[in-house]
Amino acid sequence: MFKEKVEEAKQLYKKRDYKNALVLFEELKEEDLEQFNHLCKHNYMWSLYRYRINKRDAYEPTNIEQTNRDVEYIVSNLKNDVLLYQMAVLSMVKYYEQLEIPEPEVMDKWLDKLDPDLLTNDPSHYKVKGKKEIIYPGNKETWYVLKTKVSYELENYKACIKFSDIALDKLSTFQNNNDIWLKRRMALSYKALGENEQALNILIGISKGRDEWFLFDDIGDLYLKANEKVSALNYYIKALLNQGIDNYKVELIIKMVAIVKESNFKAYKAFMDFAIKIKVMDKLEMTQTEKDYLQANREKINRQDYKAMKMNVKRIAEEIQLAGHERHEGFVLKVLENGNSGFIKDDKDSYFFKFKSLKNAKFVVEGKEVTFNTQE
Repeated sequence: MFKEKVEEAKQLYKKRDYKNALVLFEELKEEDLEQFNHLCKHNYMWSLYRYRINKRDAYEPTNIEQTNRDVEYIVSNLKNDVLLYQMAVLSMVKYYEQLEIPEPEVMDKWLDKLDPDLLTNDPSHYKVKGKKEIIYPGNKETWYVLKTKVSYELENYKACIKFSDIALDKLSTFQNNNDIWLKRRMALSYKALGENEQALNILIGISKGRDEWFLFDDIGDLYLKANEKVSALNYYIKALLNQGIDNYKVELIIKMVAIVKESNFKAYKAFMDFAIKIKVMDKLEMTQTEKDYLQANREKINRQDYKAMKMNVKRIAEEIQLAGHERHEGFVLKVLENGNSGFIKDDKDSYFFKFKSLKNAKFVVEGKEVTFNTQE
């Protein structure tokens, strides 16, 4: 009778009827565990994965405990070089990655069940008709990205540096700019350990090839930590003027407010008004100082147009940025084929420029006379 039921369960498995196969496998498991382990365990574990673990509703609150038990069963019965083991663990990693309230300690435990050297690094390609192809990183790259992320969140900065360094050395290509995130995480870990010069060198190196506002913000923080307020403000302004969502930048603006408060009242008022406007509009948390400022200036802030405030802040930031820089006269030497950048020449040197940094960029053509400021 036992062997007949085994054969029936395996036939259901072959037909991909994993639901009913599981029912029989679990009955067999209760009847005779030794024979079950010998005859059925392999098919049983794949049925668990295909019917229960690899389903969206497996990670609903009502099902997650069962899913966790199923994955733990597979992990306890296989070695970590087996594909099913890796797939089951990665399913739990993905679940914890997507939680609204992170659980880095639990995520770290699941990641430690995997050996990254045993994971493949083949990216996944998805093409939706009429849309750009989406490329997802391979499992090895994903492991390093998440391991460094949770290490940083758990304040295990040395581990974050170690695994970032290994990933950057071992992996030749990255998806989704993950090499940038790894380098940034490494820099922020050095900063947390008090190794500011090392952190600064990494961030400046990244920013030369990657024009992202948050990198300039990070660099500004390091200069501010060293009490180099002029350099800090210059990088904060670069961050402010770069593309990015305003409410993500609100704390950056608050840091600028603190620097200019004593030396530039016009900038202080414009930056503070704009920061408070953002916080009011997006219902963001305020410090007591910010609440007091809003109370004293509510009528003025409420009646000001948001776009006009933003343009004014940008103009003042550009004025600060250009102050003290030598003014040059020259001409457009060359516009590169990409149409986004080129070179300007004065009587001594030539300088690289990007069109987005120019005023009236649409009128810039080769040979046109221009006046310009330079920056590092």
